[in-house]
Amino acid sequence: MHIDTERPHASALELHDLAKASPQTVALNRAHDAEILQFFDNAGMGGKIRLLMRRRPHFWDLFDQRGGVSRALGMRDYEGRLIGTGSLTSTPCFIAGQEGRFGYMSDLRIQTRDKSLRLVWRDLFARILQYGPTLKELGERGRLLCVIIESNARAIKVLKESVHNGQRLVNIAPYAMITLFKRLPRPRRRSTEFSVSQQTSVEELETFLDSVQRPQAFGQCFLGPHFELRRRLKEWVGFSLGDFYVVRDCSGRMVGCTGLWNPNHCKQSVIEGPWWTRIYNMFAHALRLPRFGRPLEIVYLTHLSFAWDLSAEQKAEAMAQLMDALWPEKRKRRAEGLAFCDFKEFSLAGQLKGYLKVPVHVGLYTVMPEKEVAGFDRNSLGLFPPAFELALV
Repeated sequence: MHIDTERPHASALELHDLAKASPQTVALNRAHDAEILQFFDNAGMGGKIRLLMRRRPHFWDLFDQRGGVSRALGMRDYEGRLIGTGSLTSTPCFIAGQEGRFGYMSDLRIQTRDKSLRLVWRDLFARILQYGPTLKELGERGRLLCVIIESNARAIKVLKESVHNGQRLVNIAPYAMITLFKRLPRPRRRSTEFSVSQQTSVEELETFLDSVQRPQAFGQCFLGPHFELRRRLKEWVGFSLGDFYVVRDCSGRMVGCTGLWNPNHCKQSVIEGPWWTRIYNMFAHALRLPRFGRPLEIVYLTHLSFAWDLSAEQKAEAMAQLMDALWPEKRKRRAEGLAFCDFKEFSLAGQLKGYLKVPVHVGLYTVMPEKEVAGFDRNSLGLFPPAFELALV
């Protein structure tokens, strides 16, 4: 069954309109920056070991890096304190080979024990699911997306397992966030099929990325009129053409690429540890491992793409050669790890031998009516795995 993403009767509603249904919900803007930052500094995930996703120095900086149009909602308790957030970023993309937009839901946080306020938050989320696919920010053709970490039991229960106003979140792309922390010493392998270099141009990268992502689900628009790569090279802090590595076959054709970027200037991942944090940190510092209470210094492999005509074995070989070339950058950039999205369709991590790898299993979800779930064909959205930027989550 093909699900038509065209919506001839798109809603005139905007995300901020959904906050008007309750006195506890509010549209957030840059004037609320300080209280949002304070809320995020305390809204962690987990128990004894908590993960904090901080957004300093300004909450809105990550939105600027994403591009597109971003909106944010908040929820207050009865004393006026901020206790919940949610955001939506609408970005131009390709859906089934045609230009559309995807709306990425993120920053879904709630910190309160008050059951009545939790119900208000659930109702707000239900309205986002109900009206989100037709919000004005998504235009005439769009998809609402959300990422859920599979170990986040509370989010799974609230966001995934229920039908909200007839709409359901459906996992369309399971993947793992793979971080490589250490590697056994070994000589660099030489391939007779692929070579890796930094010799390229913006025009060559744009052409290659367009050829990969135009037929891909939620592929970015790298050629006109959006020229997404040029926008990123201009707007992403600390990112330039010199951060790209390209893979070529024996004929010199580009068959893969990636760019290295650390987004810590606008978002930081901090792990808060248990009582033995101080002891662990002493050993971690000596071994160049991540430390509790400090932002993780992770460099992301952005724009990680391979030509569609490569076989699974060739992708694995190309990835291995790419990592051999990239690994010295970890020390050069004083990073604790290199991270990338390993979608089920590629399964690249299993081909990388001799690395200390830490996976975090995640799902990329889309919103659709409950009655359409059984017959949904995700390939109606384009080729999989989808184009997805882990660094911008």
